[in-house]
Amino acid sequence: MMSTAVTSLNIPARSRSLETMADAEEIFKVVRAAPADLHLPLFEQFWKLQAQVAAAGKEVTAMAKEVTAMAKEKAAKADEVTAMAKEKAAKADEVTAMAKELAKTREQLVAALYASGVVNARSFLEHVVSMWRMEQPGGSEKKRVEVIKDGLKERPDLVACLLRGVPSWTHANTKEEKKVESMAENLEAIFKYTSNDIHLFNPAKGLILRRDAHNGPILAALACVAQSMAVPCHIEDEKEDTSIETKDNNAPSA
Repeated sequence: MMSTAVTSLNIPARSRSLETMADAEEIFKVVRAAPADLHLPLFEQFWKLQAQVAAAGKEVTAMAKEVTAMAKEKAAKADEVTAMAKEKAAKADEVTAMAKELAKTREQLVAALYASGVVNARSFLEHVVSMWRMEQPGGSEKKRVEVIKDGLKERPDLVACLLRGVPSWTHANTKEEKKVESMAENLEAIFKYTSNDIHLFNPAKGLILRRDAHNGPILAALACVAQSMAVPCHIEDEKEDTSIETKDNNAPSA
């Protein structure tokens, strides 16, 4: 019966796109209640309205899909940020572990140096020169200043540190060979002054340098050598009380 009514009113075929038969029946009831000459215009308005609703529904669906996609993208970025944070945390833990291992290694190095007889700046330099002598071909036949010079040539970082810390030891326009030679001679001179024995070597702290009004260059040079050997170095003013350190350094070797 419904199909006959639609056909008699020349209703377009798109009327069959109504979602349910119940919806169609309701529309027919409304149209039949109107005058006959309004049936077709009313049906056309219903179809237009239905088309608009369908289009709006598609637009809402598309927007919902877009929002879902954006949410997934944000979730993916959040996962990426979380992964990066975990990676950074892991690297931080690794750096912390390496720092602890380095500190432990330095403690062992300082203890070993002290046990081998390093008790002050002079004996520390003697140990350094002995190490350099052993690694150099024919080192046992060389004079100490030659060992120091050849040792410096193999350690550009130490040379750079001395250039920065003790500029008075060299001249700017001097050739590199002469600069190294001058540094070696000045390091050699440190052995000659018993006043340098005030710079103690502590089995817990490493090299402790006592600063006064005149020994700035020597302290800077010793600090550079200590750094090159990965030995902790502390500079203290002469007025500071280091009786504890002195007591430690006079303790018998382990």
